[in-house]
Amino acid sequence: MILGALADHDPNDQASAKAPAVDYGAAAQRSIKGMRIALARSWYEGPDGELSPDMASGMDDAVRVLRDLGAIVDEVSFPDIRDYHICGRVIITTEAHAIHRRDIIERPEKFGYTTRRRFQLGAFISAEQYLSALRFRRKLHQDTREAMRGYDLVMTANHWGAPEIFEEPQTIFHFLGKPSLTMPFNVTGQPAATVCCGFSADGLPLAFQLAGRAFDEASVFAAGAAYERATPWRSRRPTL
Repeated sequence: MILGALADHDPNDQASAKAPAVDYGAAAQRSIKGMRIALARSWYEGPDGELSPDMASGMDDAVRVLRDLGAIVDEVSFPDIRDYHICGRVIITTEAHAIHRRDIIERPEKFGYTTRRRFQLGAFISAEQYLSALRFRRKLHQDTREAMRGYDLVMTANHWGAPEIFEEPQTIFHFLGKPSLTMPFNVTGQPAATVCCGFSADGLPLAFQLAGRAFDEASVFAAGAAYERATPWRSRRPTL
């Protein structure tokens, strides 16, 4: 309902696209029989995997449910998850520093330790490196679109397991280590949703991602809502 109110052409915004109006509420109720979903299993089961057993089981069950609902889910080869991770980190870090530079210099104590370190790191990235990352983003976008040829959605894990405990201070630049599974769609700009697919042994939620083509949020909503109707996870909340 919120997206339906927001999604429309704004003549005062030169970057606003003239895309046709969509009834997203109706889209969320439609059948997904015959929908084709590309499973990016290599992203979460590759050399940097470390996927928890609970998360692996949740992903396998989610694939089974979508297939039972009539969707066609095939494993598809995509660019290496580390390519998206490296490209996205350079762009995010550079732009975050450019936006927050004055505040970081004048009021560093106003930022949390991890956030401050992330922003400060951007000061050491050169213009050449930033532009190279932007060019690389275009290639990753093209390669991802090519891998999706014939498919409506991409499916992958949202995280390596249940949410991690947030502690301050954390290891400096820990976010440069294990690749972020949400980074591919930050880089490509595809519409994506996170859907709960169970709970870990300690009662924390697990989730997978569905991402569609540009301006096809409707297919993302359709598959996510169909999965939620077929499973009990939507009505359960973790004990915090």
